[in-house]
Amino acid sequence: MWKTLRWVSLLLLMGAGTNLEQQIIKAYGEPASVRFSQWKQHLLALEGQDRATQLQQVNRFFNQFHEVEDSIMWSEEDYWASAPEFIGSGAGDCEDFAIAKFDSLLKLGVPQQRMRLIYVKIASRPSYHVVLAYYPSDDKPPLILDNLNPELLPADKRADLQPIFSFNAAKLWLNRNRFSPTQEQDISSFSRWRQVLERRKPRQPNQVIEARHDTF
Repeated sequence: MWKTLRWVSLLLLMGAGTNLEQQIIKAYGEPASVRFSQWKQHLLALEGQDRATQLQQVNRFFNQFHEVEDSIMWSEEDYWASAPEFIGSGAGDCEDFAIAKFDSLLKLGVPQQRMRLIYVKIASRPSYHVVLAYYPSDDKPPLILDNLNPELLPADKRADLQPIFSFNAAKLWLNRNRFSPTQEQDISSFSRWRQVLERRKPRQPNQVIEARHDTF
């Protein structure tokens, strides 16, 4: 019975019974409908699984999406897509991958305080990058979910990443010492992230990637 209630709750959180799916189909067409359905089924299959499996499978699911620059996708230099927009369009850049993973894991019951999106610098790339970090406990390094590296590794094994700041829906931290934040700030001052959290209607992108039925 408890699992059934959790499934009903999960469906409601994903927009079943609301017009979210209809909005996505209207904005993005049939490929988006396929992806949205696959996403829902994927989360339902992960309900009740152990945390490691949930992290690995959510990371794998979204890492199959295409990486496309915002200037091509949205005609903006830096547009942060919501999870429905990313799923609908089938492509995005690094923060879109991280946001969709964050949103999906929240829906699976992962506590928000155990997750942070981290803005990092990678020496081999000219631009900044965003990853999702999952903190299994207060005394262990976080696991990094990254669209550039499919392997789920603890932060101390990712010497290529230099954190700048991190955030979730409640707080923002400045990272002075690798993955140990030292200064906390009010998340309300982070306007770009606040816009993602408050966005209710998916925006029309410049292109929609065809659904890949064989890989999800």
